[in-house]
Formats: sequence, C-alpha cells, structure tokens
Amino acid sequence: MAPPSTGQRVLRTGALVARTYVEYNQGVVEGLVGSVKSTWGFVTKDAWDVKTWTEMGTTMVAVSLMSPQHAGTAQWLDGKLGTQFAPRQVQIVMALDQTFKEMPHWKARQWGQLVGRVAGDVLTTKGAGAGAKAGVTLARAEFTTVRAITRSAGSIPKGLGAYGRYSSVRAQIPFRNVTTPPNRATFWSGLEEGANEAKEWARLNGRTSLEMTKGGQWLDGQQALLNSSKVPWDIMRPQWARLSRRFAQATRGQVTVLQGPRYNPVSSIWVTVEQSELQALQKAGKVTEIKIVKQSKFATVPAK
Repeated sequence: MAPPSTGQRVLRTGALVARTYVEYNQGVVEGLVGSVKSTWGFVTKDAWDVKTWTEMGTTMVAVSLMSPQHAGTAQWLDGKLGTQFAPRQVQIVMALDQTFKEMPHWKARQWGQLVGRVAGDVLTTKGAGAGAKAGVTLARAEFTTVRAITRSAGSIPKGLGAYGRYSSVRAQIPFRNVTTPPNRATFWSGLEEGANEAKEWARLNGRTSLEMTKGGQWLDGQQALLNSSKVPWDIMRPQWARLSRRFAQATRGQVTVLQGPRYNPVSSIWVTVEQSELQALQKAGKVTEIKIVKQSKFATVPAK
C-alpha cells in the first residue's frame, strides 16, 4: 500500500483537530452543567448544613495557606484553635498528586470538563469562585513542578514516580520536629562546605543546626532519595525554606548565624525566610540576640 500523500496527512490531521475540539467543547459544557447542579444542590440542601460550611471554610483556608510565605501557619493554627487546616492540606496535595498522575492519559473531553467546572464555579458563586481561582493558581504551579521533574527524570513514567515521592515529602514537612533547646539554634548561609560545615561548627560549640534536628535529618535522608530520582534542586529549595521557616519560628533565646564567603545578601534562605522570622521573635522578646559569625574557611575549632 502506498504511503499517504501530504494532502491526505493534512486532511487526517485536520479531522483529528476538529474532533478533539468538539470533544473539548463537549467537556466544557458538561463541566459547566456539573458545576451548576452542585451549586443548586448546595443552595437547596447543603447550605442548611453547618458541616458543609465548616468543610468549605476549612478547604478554602487550607488552600490559601499553601503558599511558601504561609508555610507552617496551618499547623500553628491547628495547635492554637483545634482546626484541621494542615491535614486538609495533605488531602489536597494527595488529590493533586493523583490528578497529575492521571493527566498524561486524559482525553480532550476530560480537560474540557475540568475547565468547565472551574469556569462554572467562578460564575455561580463568589465563594466557590475564590476557591476555584486559588485552585487554578495552585494547579498551574503544580503543572510547572511536574513538567520540571519529568524533564529532569527523562521520561513520563520516571517523572511521575519522582513527583509522587516529592509530593509525599512536601506533605510531611509541616509535621516534622525541628525544635531546639533555648540558646542553641545555629543558622548558616554561604558556607564553603554547606550543611556539613554548619553541623561541625555546631557540634564543637554545643549548638544545633537545622540539619541536626529530627526534621532536618529526615529531610536530608529524603533529599538523597530525591536526588537519585532526578528531582531538581530548584524544586526542593522551597521545601527546605519551609522547614527553615519552622526552625526559625521554634527558636528561643540567643541565636548564632554562620555566614561564609558564598553568602548571598539578596536571595539566600537566611535573607528571604529566616532573618525576618527571627527579627519578629526578637521584637516579641522570645529571641534575645542574633549573633553573626563570619566564616572564611571550614570551621574546625570552637568559637572564642
């Protein structure tokens, strides 16, 4: 049989595009209808159920607190108010994880249903619209993450496996123990040997760096696994920043900060995350001193 001509290939491609477009539009309509039905059900039935409002409120607050600048806030609120924001965040992350695992197999109609559902939520109610917009923003960020991990891993199957491990690590960060006794917390930035140098200095001086806490040791171990899975550092860096924020928030008393020759005064985690947290605690009287110690080479002797 003769291979198809250029004209035949163009016609086939055009037919495929047209069919895909029709299926996509059909999905959009189905998503809109589903949104309207759920909204009508909410108005006629669920709106009178107090639990419905509680669940909706918990989900919307949990989503709003999932940005890096609010890392640890959900857990703090749960501890103070008895809420369930942090567990809901874990549920959201796991649901997104499952969604993105399925996405490579999605058809045009399924994508249309997602778009229609979100659009319907935005159009029907202000509250649902706000939640949908937050969800779209979160989903967009997740898609970027999935794409970066997949590219680094080299294939979709490997990328999805790595993303699953990364999602599991990310979901556990709010629950890991990073507390230290008063007057022992040591922060570091720009050291030649990084965490190893900070741990050696802290050990010699009877202090504790993030990587020496239970949570830091755990994330160090997970980092090794994720490195082998080809998860890029720029994807993992925000998770270290989240743990660093919690480490800073738990600090009390006198604090030491090791600054090495590679210190970046603009974009380091110390500058963008830890410093502001410690300064706020200092104003509140919980941190008594923030002592900067300059390091020009690997620390092998105790501080004088």
